[in-house]
Amino acid sequence: MSELHIHFGKELELIFDIQPNELTDLWLAKMQQRHAWPLDDAERFYGFNSIEQDRKIATNQLVDCIAVINRYQPIIEKKFTSIDDQDMLNYLHSIFERYHGLLDQQHSEWWQHAPADVQKALAILNISVHRAETVARTNQPRLVCTWWGMPKDSYLPEHVMRRHGRTVHEFGGVYLNYVEIGKTLEELSIDDDHWIGDDAFQPFVRYSADFSVRFYDDIADIAKMDRYFSKHKRWFQNKGITSWQDHRCMPWRYKVASLRFDGDRQKLLSSLAKNQRVTDIYIT
Repeated sequence: MSELHIHFGKELELIFDIQPNELTDLWLAKMQQRHAWPLDDAERFYGFNSIEQDRKIATNQLVDCIAVINRYQPIIEKKFTSIDDQDMLNYLHSIFERYHGLLDQQHSEWWQHAPADVQKALAILNISVHRAETVARTNQPRLVCTWWGMPKDSYLPEHVMRRHGRTVHEFGGVYLNYVEIGKTLEELSIDDDHWIGDDAFQPFVRYSADFSVRFYDDIADIAKMDRYFSKHKRWFQNKGITSWQDHRCMPWRYKVASLRFDGDRQKLLSSLAKNQRVTDIYIT
């Protein structure tokens, strides 16, 4: 069985057993190609600090990004309120989608003319919105590994989605990361997003080497998804989707590996909190 090794800081290594199946074969092929691109952010950890620390980090990131963007051009017209204001976060996410463009479609005049530091601020704005949402909700511990510039042009076959998709996250599970520019039905329902535009809904159908590691257990809130879909039923029908149970809407998590660990979870989380930097990733 193949193993995923992740090194954290100077002293911590975690080993994950990779599941042998057609889903992981697709992911492993991408992982073999990842060396051509740099790791996007080696410190993309969520929920390992105190709630006060994480609130401060999320707030400062958003305020800084907004300032950089608006100094170039004041496109963010709403005054920032707080990370507890979900409508504000939805608005900022809509700004990112509008001016960044869809995945691999950064063709807008604004994006083409914006200087590099402003482009970066817009990209970080998106990450910061998701960080703020995490902090304002459950602040569950996880980490995300993505590779800057790596193409996101491969699609999960429908039969693989149906066979391997699950509606739960498990402690220590490694999952394919959502790579689209937009939101799934699950995310739209959680956010109760009223800024939904023609391109706001982007199903989880593409993948890359990008992955997340979840250090908590959870299950998708199907009832909330059903209510949101019913509320916006005509909007989805115009896209050819007549039910939230369409495979493009299902809140599936795609697990590719499991943590090899049977010790004290709290001690592990404490160790990770002291080593919030990925220093090496390799597969054996």
